[in-house]
Amino acid sequence: MESDKQLRGFAPEVWRSRDVGMDSSGSSLLNGSFRMIPALRRNIRTDDRHELTHSFFHLECSLKTSRLKSALSPFHLAIPVNDLESSRAFYGGVLQCEEGRSTDHWIDYDFFGHQFVVHVSASQKTNAPSASGTVDGKQVPIPHFGVVLGVEQWHQLADQLKKANVEFVIEPTIRFAGMPAEQATLFFLDPSGNALEFKAFADIETQLFAK
Repeated sequence: MESDKQLRGFAPEVWRSRDVGMDSSGSSLLNGSFRMIPALRRNIRTDDRHELTHSFFHLECSLKTSRLKSALSPFHLAIPVNDLESSRAFYGGVLQCEEGRSTDHWIDYDFFGHQFVVHVSASQKTNAPSASGTVDGKQVPIPHFGVVLGVEQWHQLADQLKKANVEFVIEPTIRFAGMPAEQATLFFLDPSGNALEFKAFADIETQLFAK
């Protein structure tokens, strides 16, 4: 396991400040470049583009600040659980997901902006991962699900899980160190045995699908 100092080193101030679109000196991280949205560029005369630079500059800042949230549609995921009581304590308590609708058989949650539902399953008493795969020298449980977080948010979640004494399948670590897809990751199980992974990239826009 990497030391806390090494993991904290994954999030220098300039990375943390990218969440608000500014670097540590307060300058824009967009380096003054103007990249007009292609669909709009085709419909605007060349002579008019300069006049729109200021407006689109602030629009791009806003898009970067949202960290792709505005560009992605919320996913819907439903998983089987053994009981609602332990699931409510875990997802609503430990992970602090806001509870939405519920019945005696299921609960839906705002899972980091996505619709996530736990259903009590009478036919499946264990949801432990049925397989595993090797990723960067470590065995990861399959299937698993989770969210790609901002770096600071990932650190906060790791601390939150430790304080709740959640047992990690893979403790907070850095994967693919020094490579284009370098990322922070951690794995754990919910009370019903469902495997979750949360990860973070220094620059999600360029690293998420980097080869």
